[in-house]
Amino acid sequence: MQLLLGMNGHQVTTVRHGGVALDHLARHRADLLVTDLMTPEVGGLELIRQIRETPGLADIPIVAVSPCGQRNLAAAVAMGANEGISKPLDFDRRLKAVSRLIASA
Repeated sequence: MQLLLGMNGHQVTTVRHGGVALDHLARHRADLLVTDLMTPEVGGLELIRQIRETPGLADIPIVAVSPCGQRNLAAAVAMGANEGISKPLDFDRRLKAVSRLIASA
């Protein structure tokens, strides 16, 4: 995903888990967050919840990714993700979603 987005002109920063993402976002504003729902320590759903409750971060568009089916993605959207994409990844769909969400931010 990092390579695909980078090759299409996006600057990408990756972090290991949701706790690091929150710390990073507090210091470096992002145009978009792509999070896997199955991350260690702070999971994707918790990360989405915390971002949506944090002033200054709440408006960042979020794409949630999950290998566990539509139920988890529906929960992510209900929690505040703008879009949910299941694995295995359809890179074309994911790139279109990223571009659309960044353009609308």
